[in-house]
Amino acid sequence: MPPLSNPNPNIGKAIYDRSGPLMVATTDLVKNYLAKEENNLPKLFIETKIPFYWLKKFARGEIPNPSVNRVEYLFEYLTKLPSTPTNTDKRG
Repeated sequence: MPPLSNPNPNIGKAIYDRSGPLMVATTDLVKNYLAKEENNLPKLFIETKIPFYWLKKFARGEIPNPSVNRVEYLFEYLTKLPSTPTNTDKRG
């Protein structure tokens, strides 16, 4: 008998370790991207330059508290939003 999956993975986690809306949306985007065609993970790695095994673990939900920088970049890539500049301060 397979183990029961937790319908709410945030149960029992400290508030700062719970998956936020960006994490949930990005996880869904990755799963949808990988479901479209077989073997899209290498393509995602090549195009984003995010380490392959990190992407693999992220897609499987094996990274409990991933870097917000990677999650945000992946979200922007998958939604075709332009990357956020690293320095947005326009003051002289």
